[in-house]
Amino acid sequence: MVGETESPSKPSEEKKMSEAQIILTKCDEKVDAKATKTPNGDETAGVSEENPSKKVRKRTKRRKLNPDAPRYPLTGYVRYTNERRASIKEENPSKSHIEITKQLATEWLELPEEKKQAYMNEAEKDKMRYLEEMKEYSKTHNVELRRKKKKKKGNKDTAAENDGETKEKPAESTSVPQTAEKPLKEGDRDIQIFTEEFLEHNKEVESELKIVRKKLTDLQQQNSNLERYVESMKGGVEKLQIEQNALNTKNSALEKYLKELRTLLSTALQGIPLPDKKLLPTMENIDAYMHELSNLNGSPATLTKAKEAIRKLDFQSINT
Repeated sequence: MVGETESPSKPSEEKKMSEAQIILTKCDEKVDAKATKTPNGDETAGVSEENPSKKVRKRTKRRKLNPDAPRYPLTGYVRYTNERRASIKEENPSKSHIEITKQLATEWLELPEEKKQAYMNEAEKDKMRYLEEMKEYSKTHNVELRRKKKKKKGNKDTAAENDGETKEKPAESTSVPQTAEKPLKEGDRDIQIFTEEFLEHNKEVESELKIVRKKLTDLQQQNSNLERYVESMKGGVEKLQIEQNALNTKNSALEKYLKELRTLLSTALQGIPLPDKKLLPTMENIDAYMHELSNLNGSPATLTKAKEAIRKLDFQSINT
């Protein structure tokens, strides 16, 4: 049928009998074949009316193509018919498929060469694409075919050997009891299904899968617990960081307050030396001076002066 992909081994438009002429001939043959039908609707027994000795070719079943194989290239004539068929069918809805095909073939034969050349160029590009893809496809497909043929040949040789042994020793094959099957090995996958070994192997695999699933569930639970623990630890770390920042701010304020207090006390008590040690207060020794002053018992006059000086101080002026 026109519109399907054509094999690159078929004749091209450059042959003596073009593709369009072949289509016209086939359409005429189909019309003649319909005319040879009996009144009951049955065709004559595969014989053409014009040439009784010539048998009508029967349609053979198309071989299924590998879906992974490259798409066949379209010829210029097929490209033209694919482009024109829908419009002709709309313009002439009463025409049959054969009549539309004949009209397309006639149009192609009458088409100017410069217009044909555009379709031919596209067909040539498509053919080059097909040849490139076929090279890549053959590299893997041919290897696979050789592997299958080799395996098939090996199976046939084994079957032939088994048949020969059976013919040579028919009595032994019937009298000898069936030998015990080979024990199942770990990792052995060549087991016939629904046998005792196969079912036993499935039970072992299923028990191992149950153990693995249980371990996986336990690990997932542990992972979930660890994630929650990590989240709680992150929250605790953030809380401690906030508290540390607050304490650092408070310590800085207290250090500043203590420095200003020492400055204020050392200035106010500058003129009141301790009687025994003649120690005058400074920024470096104000702490020791205040400790000695609090333990002073024999000089009430010095204590009185210190108290009066401290009472006059304005502690509100210190920035907190």
